[in-house]
Amino acid sequence: EIVSKLSCYLNHDSKVWSIFKEKAPKWPPTFIAHGGSDDFISHEWGLATYEKMLKMGIPAEFSLVPGMHHDMVEGEIAELLQFLNTSLEQDKSNESRSIAGEL
Repeated sequence: EIVSKLSCYLNHDSKVWSIFKEKAPKWPPTFIAHGGSDDFISHEWGLATYEKMLKMGIPAEFSLVPGMHHDMVEGEIAELLQFLNTSLEQDKSNESRSIAGEL
């Protein structure tokens, strides 16, 4: 399981925080990317969401893409794909260790 969020945030009173609080130890790795020039959703809101997730013990990465507005660009997609590949490799490694431990 992997979660990705592009140009988004959670309000400080979002009900999702209560879900995170309950599920944080088992929440999947999360990738958040935001445009540094986004004039629709402030990157500071996305960064605040990321920082709160880390404080709750949720594994997350944040990427601020300089000059990007509220859209997607090639560099952001490349970072997301790298995150997905790394996370999937870690999942495979953990699964292999789990299976080996059962033998």
